[in-house]
Amino acid sequence: VETSVMLLACSFLALLSIDNFLSMHPLCCRGVLLKTIIGVDQRVRGCMYFFGSLGPLWACWDNETFYQSRYLTIDYCHRITEVLRYIFVAFAIFNITEFQNYYDPLNANILIYTLSMTLEQMMQLALRVELYFKGLGDEVPIKNHSLHEIKFRKLPFLAMYIAAFVVAAISYSRANEFTDRGKVWDFNDLPMTITAVIYLLELLYEFSWYQLGQIKDVRTYFVPVIVDYLIKRYGEFTLLLLGECILSLLGIGETTTSKYYYMIVIFGIVTVIWLLFLIFESEPSDAQAHALWGNRWNTVCYILLIQIITISLIGLGASFKIFLHTVIDENTLPYDDGRDIGIKFFVVVLSLLVVSLELL
Repeated sequence: VETSVMLLACSFLALLSIDNFLSMHPLCCRGVLLKTIIGVDQRVRGCMYFFGSLGPLWACWDNETFYQSRYLTIDYCHRITEVLRYIFVAFAIFNITEFQNYYDPLNANILIYTLSMTLEQMMQLALRVELYFKGLGDEVPIKNHSLHEIKFRKLPFLAMYIAAFVVAAISYSRANEFTDRGKVWDFNDLPMTITAVIYLLELLYEFSWYQLGQIKDVRTYFVPVIVDYLIKRYGEFTLLLLGECILSLLGIGETTTSKYYYMIVIFGIVTVIWLLFLIFESEPSDAQAHALWGNRWNTVCYILLIQIITISLIGLGASFKIFLHTVIDENTLPYDDGRDIGIKFFVVVLSLLVVSLELL
């Protein structure tokens, strides 16, 4: 027993050292969330839940990726800081759940999720403050870049996360008073609405950097990134998304001997393999020929397209789940005519994928 516990602890610590692993579970969870959103009438509220859980985690991963592509940290203090960040993110990840649980005011998932993201955002703010005072290298761009992020990104977003947590705590403490929920939106939806707005503001912040480069000398206000590192990281992230699609085909927990079940699994795997070749053929592996090497506008457009591809691949996995559950037992589905809904959703997300890859 002691050996098993030690192996489990060592495996957990090893996985924490690979932050891409943290992308696997939220992708699976968001696939479940998205599948249940499709099956309910309140899809506006469901989409808000989806982007409210997708956005902060994407921003967390993206911010950390760009941080690592600009700065090098090799001391134990920063490693402990990273472990703490991963723990906070892990708590947020494991509280991403189905639509019905988000909708229930007696459920504490939203409360724990907003608290975890608030603590993670505090860690990011502390790292930027440390950069401003202790960053080594070309001090002028490091200070200007860090100060700009602190003033216009980290502090405002931290305030919004705190507001989301406070509202979630109030809603949870007064859950028994909210017996009738609004048809489209009510006070209980405010925390996830705030996190969804944070996601939109993250996108606006990326675009603002393009305008800043036109006004001020970019050499004094921007710390350059290692493009080869970013290409590697985005490639790994895309592979994890494709792996989530495979998990959607194989990890539903039920099987059947129906020929349609095996047809869906086989054609789903073929589709994922086709997308694998299509994605990695759509962008060059050479840094100088990549969009991230060009001007800031190209970088912003690339990041935006990657997010569209991310959402589309999550939707692709959700459509696979719909197909399989429809074949296994149509009576257990929470919606009518699940097959037609799955087909329409599959066509939409696959079209988004192809168009995004063409623009990429």
